[in-house]
Amino acid sequence: MRKDSALLMNDTLLFVKKHKLLLFALGLAFCYRMFFFISMRPWDERNLHEKVIICDTIQYHTFASDILKNRAISCSDVWIDAVRTPGYPLFVAANYMIFGVRTWVVILVQILISLLTLYAIYVMGIRLFGTTTAGIAALLYAVEPHVAWVTNQFATDALYVAVFILSIMCFLCGIRNKESSVSFLLSGLLLGLATLIRPVSQFLPLIYIFVIFLFSGIKAVVKIRHASAVVVAFLLIVSPWLYRNYTRYGYPSLSSISGYNLLFFTALNTLYSRDNPYQQQLQATLESQAKNEKIYDPANPFAVSAAYKNVAMRIIRVRPLITVKNSLRTTVNLFLSIESAGFCSALNVSVPATPPFPEYLLYGNYHAFLRWYFASAGAGKILAGGLVFVYNTLVYVTCGIGMWIMLRRKNEFLLFFVLVIAYFAAITGFIGASYGRYKLPIIPLYVLLSAHGIHFLSGRNGGAGIKGQCRCQTCPDFPQKVES
Repeated sequence: MRKDSALLMNDTLLFVKKHKLLLFALGLAFCYRMFFFISMRPWDERNLHEKVIICDTIQYHTFASDILKNRAISCSDVWIDAVRTPGYPLFVAANYMIFGVRTWVVILVQILISLLTLYAIYVMGIRLFGTTTAGIAALLYAVEPHVAWVTNQFATDALYVAVFILSIMCFLCGIRNKESSVSFLLSGLLLGLATLIRPVSQFLPLIYIFVIFLFSGIKAVVKIRHASAVVVAFLLIVSPWLYRNYTRYGYPSLSSISGYNLLFFTALNTLYSRDNPYQQQLQATLESQAKNEKIYDPANPFAVSAAYKNVAMRIIRVRPLITVKNSLRTTVNLFLSIESAGFCSALNVSVPATPPFPEYLLYGNYHAFLRWYFASAGAGKILAGGLVFVYNTLVYVTCGIGMWIMLRRKNEFLLFFVLVIAYFAAITGFIGASYGRYKLPIIPLYVLLSAHGIHFLSGRNGGAGIKGQCRCQTCPDFPQKVES
């Protein structure tokens, strides 16, 4: 008995020693997220309606409440029923059913889910680069400001990112195993679930298929089998919701939100100019034009969305270069986003009242924006923004180094990472919304690349400098024994 206890203790100590960075990152991430949780006080009735159940989150709460009330996956409000996919409302409803209608419990569960995402990043890091790089990636993700803040919001992001990263992890396992299609089947199922949480990933199977056929060392027949596994599994999950919307509204679409985004973000941004600044009248004009479309039916949200798309596409076709320019600028703004006002609000840091957000970023006048920011932000907001800026700079620079190393070593996984990052950045840029939360799905990917760059710069990855032997487990010259 004593011998067994000694062996167990020895195994535990070895595990802790080998994975100490992971354990530290998990503890740090939990404390960091709980710091936001305690500051936001979501259990307080006043904070609940000022910081938690606001804007889109009201729709999720309504949808989840109706699921519990009606015992069916539908919402009494037809617009919410058409706009929102069922993934997150079902998750919220399950929490309500177990713990009662307590949104703060949902946020606590999201914090735990965020820790699961961190662990998945660590596992991916080990399989791609080794234990040390995985530990660095876990630490970077643990202290990522946007992740900690958004996880404490009553929103889809924490759940979506967790399911999506698990899909990525299964896909990478499938690529490495080469012959078995089980990992690709799981990846497709998880990607389908992620899409029912947020439909933004509905076109990602195309990237999965492209990468499968691009990878070397796999027979053509096997590639077809892998691609089919991803597609069939994905459709198995999303097709019931597509069929439901088709039978109920006449449109085989996951959500009716695309038309709204296309008209009131993409097209509206295209109409912006220095001589024609944003005004409420402009939005009202676009709404009036949509109502004149033959397809417009006020009782059918999908028909309204289709009318919005028609108006938006006419504007975009007339000004394609402006649309592209705005999309690229919004993509840059996405990565530059610091969300200092949001952080201050979450942490109860008082900031001076500021005028409405200027159009400097939209026109690319960053110098004017910085002058406005420092003149009106206040010390707390500047400090919060400065810390986020330092973190982003570190991660982006080392991410570039990590990408360069993988490119130099001809690591095939780099292309997959770049394509997925570009996919989310392009969609966000095209919509014209550069909120920091929209980059959460790609943060796990670029922190892995950043960790790879940091490990390389440390000189502990098989030799200091460029000529050192690469330690990537996916590189052709990976040594047989990897030093943790």
